[in-house]
Amino acid sequence: MTDTIQANAPVHDQGTEKTPECIKLRLARPHPLISATCYKQDTKAPSGHSLPNDGDGADIRVSRPNFRIALAVLDRLFKALEQRGITIYNERNNYHSKGTYARNNSHDRCQVWLEEKFQRIAHVLTAKEKAETVRYSFYRAQAWDYLPTGVLILHPGGRVDLSTQQAFDSFILEAAGQVMETIEHERSQREYREKLQREEARRAQIKAEEERRVKSLHEAAALLHQHRLLLDYIEEVRRFGRMPPNQTREGQTFEEWLSWAEAQARRMHPLGY
Repeated sequence: MTDTIQANAPVHDQGTEKTPECIKLRLARPHPLISATCYKQDTKAPSGHSLPNDGDGADIRVSRPNFRIALAVLDRLFKALEQRGITIYNERNNYHSKGTYARNNSHDRCQVWLEEKFQRIAHVLTAKEKAETVRYSFYRAQAWDYLPTGVLILHPGGRVDLSTQQAFDSFILEAAGQVMETIEHERSQREYREKLQREEARRAQIKAEEERRVKSLHEAAALLHQHRLLLDYIEEVRRFGRMPPNQTREGQTFEEWLSWAEAQARRMHPLGY
């Protein structure tokens, strides 16, 4: 199915520069994400309010009159990106990063959304609001109104140029290039972070190995000290010629005790002998 959509000219105040006539956009065989957004368009907010992304369709934040124009713009961008091997998807699981993303095979990604510039004007009180203000001292009416201007801003990419077909085609190519650059930047940043993590892990491993070696060194020195103390003790027993009663077993001779004690000392030596 192919739809032809007339791009609305932006709304301007009097005295500002007039916007040239906008082109007609075609929405033919839309991207699956765009199709999902089309299906959801009737549930969006009324004209004049931003259209939030509900997680099912593309991230579009425009007024209702410009909704289908925004769909056609993103459809062209998504198709241009997929021709370059980029996947378009919605992030739904993480509340803080919810939105539409373009990613490469390594899952480096760039968030993509389209919004409309709204004009802030002073709010004019209605008769009902004036009555509420008089009746209730605590009542505060809204100070500003936000009117849609028809100016669409693509992130990344900037203001959508709908002046001519050639200008629009060039804009899509430039926007796709900016998305690719952002993804490439994310890739380089990820690889840099991974490099730092590997270096940190290597330093932690070297530190742990050094701590283990130092600990083993101190333990070996303590064993050697005990080994020497035990040899000195054995020599002292040999000099006295009498076995300590609490270190002998029944029927053990003096020579047997000496052999047993020397064997214990050898087992204690950190280098073994």
